[in-house]
Amino acid sequence: KQVLLQDLAGFMRQTLRSDPFGLGSAVPYLDFREGGAGGVANSVQKVVVINHRQLAFLVINSLLANRLVGVETGLAAALLRCNPKTMLPGVHPDNLYSLLSLLAVLSQELSPGEDGAFLVALTPEPANDDWRSTVKEHFMSLPNFCSTPGLVDAATCNMADFMSGGVEFQALTDIAGQDVGGGAQLCHVANSQDESLVIFYSEVLAFSFFVANGGMLPVPMTVL
Repeated sequence: KQVLLQDLAGFMRQTLRSDPFGLGSAVPYLDFREGGAGGVANSVQKVVVINHRQLAFLVINSLLANRLVGVETGLAAALLRCNPKTMLPGVHPDNLYSLLSLLAVLSQELSPGEDGAFLVALTPEPANDDWRSTVKEHFMSLPNFCSTPGLVDAATCNMADFMSGGVEFQALTDIAGQDVGGGAQLCHVANSQDESLVIFYSEVLAFSFFVANGGMLPVPMTVL
C-alpha cells in the first residue's frame, strides 16, 4: 500500500498526542556510551527495552528538532550533521529515507491505541575468557548457511557469507570497529556492512537516540 505524506503526518500527530511513555513531556533516558563505553575491553552491560510506538515517538520528536534538555542525542546530532545544505548539490542524507520509511511502515502496522512489538538493544559486559570453561568438552561443526528458515530449500543453502541472507524476526549484532555506523557517520549507505546496517535497519539508527554528546552507538551491540 502506498503511504502518502498526509497519512504519515496523521500518524506523527497521533503518536505525539499519545504520550506512549506516560511521562508527559519527559522520556526515560540511558546513555550507552556513558563512562567511555565502547570496544570489547570497555563494554558496559546496559539494556533498553521499548515498544514500536515509543520508538516512533522518539524518532518523530528528533525529526521535529524537539531536543532533550541538556543532552545532545546521537540521533539529533546525526540529523544536524547529515544536512543536505552541507552536501553536494542533489545529494540527500540516506538516514532521512530510513527514518521516514520506518514511520511509514509503523503508520500501517500500528492502529490507534496499539503499541506494537518490543525492541531490545543491549551491550555486553567487558570481554573475558570465562566462556572457554564451557566449551572444553564441546566442538563446533561447520555451519550450513541458508536464507530460508527450516533449511527446507537446498537451493538457498551453502551461502559463503551468513550476512547475504535474512529471515523474519532476526536479531542483529554489530561487532566491527568502535561505533555502529562507522565512517559514514550515520548519514549514508557505504561499501561495507557496518556503515550500511544503520540505514537498512531503521530501528538501529533510531536507537542512536540513546547516546549522549552526539555520539554513535558502541560495539559490540545486539538489537532484537
